[in-house]
Amino acid sequence: MAAVSDKPPDPPRPPSAPRRSAATFGELEQMRRLLDTAEMRVALVGPDRRYRYANRAYCDFVGLAPDAIVGMAAPEVLGERLYRELRSAVEAALAGNTSQVEQWVDYPRRGRRFVRRVHTPNVMPDGRLDGYAVFVHDITEHHRAEDELRASEALKAAVVNGALDGVVAIDGGHRIVEFNPAAERIFGRRRADVLGRDVADILIPPELVPAHQAGLRRYLETGEQRVIGRRFEVEAMRSDGWRIPVELTVSETSASGGRLFVASIRDISDRKRMERELMDLAYRDQETGLANRQGMLRTLGDTLAAGKPATLLCIDLDRFSKLRHSFGHEFAHAMLAGLAARLMGSFVGKARLARVTDDALGLLLEGAPDDATLAAHVESIAALLRRTRGIAGGPVHLTASIGAVTVGGADHTPEDLLRDAEIAAFHARELGGARWVRFEPGLRDRLVSQTRVEHDLREALEQNSGLWLAYQPIVDLSGGRLRGFEALLRWTHPELGNVPPVEFIPVAESTGLIVALGRWVLAEACRQLAAWTALDHGTDPAPFMSVNLSPVQLGEAGFIEEVARVLEETGADPKLLKLEITEGAVIAHGERSLEALDALKRMGVRLAIDDFGTGYSSLSYLTRLPVDSLKVDRSFLQDLQHSIQGDAILRAIIDVAHTCGFDVVAEGVETAAIAEHLRALSCDYAQGYYFARPLTPDAADAMVRNRSEAAV
Repeated sequence: MAAVSDKPPDPPRPPSAPRRSAATFGELEQMRRLLDTAEMRVALVGPDRRYRYANRAYCDFVGLAPDAIVGMAAPEVLGERLYRELRSAVEAALAGNTSQVEQWVDYPRRGRRFVRRVHTPNVMPDGRLDGYAVFVHDITEHHRAEDELRASEALKAAVVNGALDGVVAIDGGHRIVEFNPAAERIFGRRRADVLGRDVADILIPPELVPAHQAGLRRYLETGEQRVIGRRFEVEAMRSDGWRIPVELTVSETSASGGRLFVASIRDISDRKRMERELMDLAYRDQETGLANRQGMLRTLGDTLAAGKPATLLCIDLDRFSKLRHSFGHEFAHAMLAGLAARLMGSFVGKARLARVTDDALGLLLEGAPDDATLAAHVESIAALLRRTRGIAGGPVHLTASIGAVTVGGADHTPEDLLRDAEIAAFHARELGGARWVRFEPGLRDRLVSQTRVEHDLREALEQNSGLWLAYQPIVDLSGGRLRGFEALLRWTHPELGNVPPVEFIPVAESTGLIVALGRWVLAEACRQLAAWTALDHGTDPAPFMSVNLSPVQLGEAGFIEEVARVLEETGADPKLLKLEITEGAVIAHGERSLEALDALKRMGVRLAIDDFGTGYSSLSYLTRLPVDSLKVDRSFLQDLQHSIQGDAILRAIIDVAHTCGFDVVAEGVETAAIAEHLRALSCDYAQGYYFARPLTPDAADAMVRNRSEAAV
C-alpha cells in the first residue's frame, strides 16, 4: 500500500512578494533538453490530471514514447490499479502539499522495481497552483541491500538465539563475545555474566587449559588447521564444576576488523550414557553380571596388544544343561552366578572372568604357569565346583571339562585363542569330563576333521548315498547253523573310501546325528529282514536280525512309535527283530527306559543287552529288564583257556542268564578253540571272524538262500 508523507503544505506567498517574470521559450526548451539527458525521471501533470511533459528517462521507465505520453490521463499512463494507490498523493500535490511514496511497481520494460515517488505542487510565478511535478527514483538495489542486511541480522539473531546447540564466540584474546541461550542451559551460566571473560576461566577444565591456549596460539601464528572446521569431542566444565562431554566444531570469522572464533557446542551426556548402556548390553551377560563372550574377546585383544603373558581357561560345566532342565532356569543361573562369585574371590586381583557360552565360563589368568601350577589352579576350581549346593542346600556334584591355552604369539587373534580353549575343553569332555587339557594344534586338526565328517555324513544321510549295512552271521553253537545276523552300519565316502565306524559313530553321537542314522539303520535292516523272511527256508526258521540302538534313541520321544511304523511299512516280523542296547543306556534313562522296553516287548520285538559285563552288571537290576538275550563282550574271551578266573566269570554269566530265561551270544570269536570252549560252557550263539566277517548285502543274501553251514 502506498504511503503519503505528513509533510505540511508550503505556506502561500504573501501578496506583496515580488513576482518572477515568466521564462522565455528558449529557456523552457533548454530546460527540456537538460531534463531529457538526465537520469532522473521527471514528469509534469496538469490540474486536469493529464500529462504535459515527461523526460526521456520517465518515458523509457513507463514504456511510452515522449510524444505519445503528452495529453494522456494519469490513469492511462500509470494503470488503474497504480493510480488508485497514488490517488491520495496526487490529490495532496494538487492541493499544494509535497508527498512521498515508496512501493513495488511492475513496469512493462523494467519488470518489478521498488521506486520512490515525490509529488510536488507546480507553483506558478503568480502563486497559482498549476498541477504537480512527479519525480521517480528507482531504489530497488538499495532497498534489496537493506532487506538483505535486515534479513541477515534477523537470521543471525534467530540462528544464535534459537539454536539448539550452544554458540560461544571468543576473540583472539580468548574473551567471550557471544553466548547464546543454549550455551546458558549447557553451562549453567548467564550471558551477561560471561561476556568479556576469558573462556579458560569458566568453561575449560583446568588441566585442559594449557592445551587450549597452545592450540589457539599456534593457529594464530601459523594458521594450522588442526581444529578449525572439524568435529571433535572434549570435556567442558559447568558452573558447578561438573565435567560434561561435549561435541563441538570451531569456525573463524571477522567482526569490526578483528578475528572471532565461533564454537558450536552440543552436550552429549545423554548420548554417552546411552553408549555406555549399549556397551554394557554388548559386553555383559545380563543374567550373571559377568562379561559376556564379546567382553572376553575385547579383554583378550587388550592383553595381546599389551604383550602381557596370560593363560585362558575355558571352564565347560559338565551336565549343566541337565541341571537347568531338572531344577529350572532360575536356579541354574543363580548357581552359576554364585560359582562366578566364588571364582572371582579365589582369583581376586589376578584374573578376568566371563560367561562365554550358556554352559561355559572363560577365566583369564595372569602369566603363563607350567603344568604343575596350572593343575593346582584347576584343582582349586574343581574344589569350588564341589562346594556347589542345590535345592535345600544339598550338593549338586558339579564338575567341569577345562581347556587351557597360553595367550600370546604374533599370529593369534582373540577369536583364535577362545576357540582353541573351547577345543581343548571339548576334548576334555570327550575323555570323560571332570579333567583339564592343554591345547595343542593337533586338537584343532582333529576337530576340523570331525567337522568334515559330520558335514559329509549328514549329506550322505540326506542324499541316501554311501551308507550301507554289512551283516555279520550269528550261528547256533550246538549245531553250527546260521541263525541270524547283526546289522552293522558302513559308510563309503566318495573321496576317503570306507570310513571305519570308530571314526564316524562317535561324531554322530556327539552331534545328535546318531538319531537319524539309527532310524535309517532300523528301516534298512527291517526291509532286508522282510525280504529274507519271505524266502522258503524249509525246516529251518527264518534268520533273526540284531540292530544296535544308541542310548540317545532309547530316550528319544516318539521312539516306540517309530519302531511300530517301520515294522508296519516294511512288513518285517517283530519276533525276528532283536534290538540291542547297552546296560549303561538302560540305567541312564531309569524308569523311562524300562517303560520303553516293556512297550517293545508288547509289540513282539526281542531285546538284548549288548556288551554285558562292561557296564554296571547289576544282576539284581538285570532281573527287572524284559530282555531275551545277553551279548558277552569280546573282552571276556581273551585268554579264556588260560585264565581260571575269567573262565569262572564267563561260566557264571551263562548260568545266570539261563536261569533268568535269557539266551547268550558271544561276540568276537576268532578261533576254533574258543568256539569249542564256548560250546562246552553251553553258550547258545556266537559271532566273529572264525565264522565269517561282516558280509556285503549280496553275500549275506546268498548265505541265506543257500543256508550254508558255518564250519565249527
